[in-house]
Amino acid sequence: MGFSLYLSKIDGNRLVDPDRDGVQEFLRRRRMHMKVIPASSTGRSSFATLLNEDGSAINVDGLQDFHFSNVLEEDEAMTAGTGHAHLTAGECDFIFDLCVSAGFMIVNPQGGPSYIVPRGNHTAENLRAITQGMSEADQRQDIVAVNSGEELQALLTGRLQTFLDWRERAFTRLGLNSSGPEPSPSA
Repeated sequence: MGFSLYLSKIDGNRLVDPDRDGVQEFLRRRRMHMKVIPASSTGRSSFATLLNEDGSAINVDGLQDFHFSNVLEEDEAMTAGTGHAHLTAGECDFIFDLCVSAGFMIVNPQGGPSYIVPRGNHTAENLRAITQGMSEADQRQDIVAVNSGEELQALLTGRLQTFLDWRERAFTRLGLNSSGPEPSPSA
């Protein structure tokens, strides 16, 4: 089971390019580089996966699936993300550090919150297209600022634990256990 997290930089209702020099400096600090796959003839934009300095696949405290999109296109905003984060301390530090270096915010499709702003790198003006029509209470719940990888992990794992607790209650009510279709011990 993993979380999907997408990283982008926005200004109003449009994606804008992150600090590409900041991304490169982040990769140097982490002793990583991008393996870039050029745009295809089918219209797919260029993308990149991350490799360690020696060319081996990354493994950042469990995070192995991390990609960048629109790497070569100068007229498109580069974005990043993972489809399978485990929310370990190392993963959350990695993602937080990248966001601060590049100016990315985190889009959490699981919601609760949907938008996470690391170290204040997006202003209310940058977020105006998202907040338009939202009540102040909804904004406070759906857009959250974090100041460290540790805060990011606490925010996301708290939501994950809520889901896991709900799932366990649902399976118990159905007379199943969460690992499969056999009856639970309490049934």
